Amino acid sequence: QLPASNSLIADGSTVIIYADAAPSEGTETMPDLRDMSYGEAVKLMSQYGLFVRCDAPPKEFEKLRISSQSISPGTQVEHGAIIRVSLLETDSSILGRY
Repeated sequence: QLPASNSLIADGSTVIIYADAAPSEGTETMPDLRDMSYGEAVKLMSQYGLFVRCDAPPKEFEKLRISSQSISPGTQVEHGAIIRVSLLETDSSILGRY
C-alpha cells in the first residue's frame, strides 16, 4: 500500500494497493515542485507514480506554495517514493498592516 498505513494524506489523494505485486522498479527524474500548490504537486507526481507528503498539512492547501522538497529536482527516484514538502504562505495582502 502506498502511502503506508496510518499516513496522513490530503482529501482526494490517491492510495495505491498492490495485490501480490510490488511497485515497478523503474525510476523517474524528480521534477521541481517549488512554487506549485500542494494540489498541483500531488496531481503531477501521481503521473510519475510518486507521492507528496506534508508533515503538518494546513486546511487551505491552495493558498500555499511549496517552498522546498526532500528530493532535489533532477534526482532519479524509484516509483512509489514519497517526497516531503514544506509549504509557505504567499498571501502578501497583510504586509504593511499593523
